[in-house]
Amino acid sequence: MFITNTDALNYKRILILSRSDEEMESKRLCFSAFACPQCKHAMKLSPVSDGVIGTCQNRECNLEKNMLDECRLAREAELLFVKGVRLLERVGVKEALDVFHECLRRRKILLHAYNKDLAETHDAIARY
Repeated sequence: MFITNTDALNYKRILILSRSDEEMESKRLCFSAFACPQCKHAMKLSPVSDGVIGTCQNRECNLEKNMLDECRLAREAELLFVKGVRLLERVGVKEALDVFHECLRRRKILLHAYNKDLAETHDAIARY
């Protein structure tokens, strides 16, 4: 089979595009990812029959872990955030800030550093 210069250029373009698509997906994943318990990189979640499996996206780590407990803890942190918002509306700033700080503490343990939920919690604390 004979490969022309045009074929080689097209192949190179495809490689560049797929690499940039992969990088974009990786960046987008960070905004909603859990943190790997070993290396703190983003964990990509995949549903399986008996729960949710997280796979570390760091090629040097590649940890795979059942994430059911982490999902439950993240849900509890989300409920704390909602509680903080309601306290802010009904009771007062000090009580709400205490709840927001507890929410932030829990989210920092579970979530990737660039997760939007962490940013949302920091924003809520900074506003008051």
